[in-house]
Amino acid sequence: MKGFFSVLVFVLVFNLVVALMMTSTSLAATDKAAANTDWQTDRAEFKKDMEDELSKIRKQIGELETQVGEASGKAKVELNKQLDSLEKRRMILSRRLDAASKTSGRAWDKMKVGLEKAMVELKMAYGAAKKEFDEKTDEPSNDNSKTKE
Repeated sequence: MKGFFSVLVFVLVFNLVVALMMTSTSLAATDKAAANTDWQTDRAEFKKDMEDELSKIRKQIGELETQVGEASGKAKVELNKQLDSLEKRRMILSRRLDAASKTSGRAWDKMKVGLEKAMVELKMAYGAAKKEFDEKTDEPSNDNSKTKE
């Protein structure tokens, strides 16, 4: 009888261990699925926010292009170069965002930080171009037809 109880205890302990392992595996899978969902949601929201910002910047660049059309001479050439540079930077950032949306895990984390930095730099470059445009268009013209007092 003693052997029977030993076998019974062994079977019960074995079943308990198997049940615990299955539960912990199931919980780990649930946690992993939740983490994946959170990460995917974060990535989708980030991508949408960045696309909205890129669209807004594209609109601002377009408005500035229209205003640059009113400038003339050397100022117009310089401002057009800046606008071309801004548009190239915007397009590169857009491509990087598309590429980042296909990454996962640590690669995504690194890409996200790089994209955020590039967006800040693009906004700063736009601000500098806008300021320069405002300064160049506010300069008094060399029009001699104005009467001098």
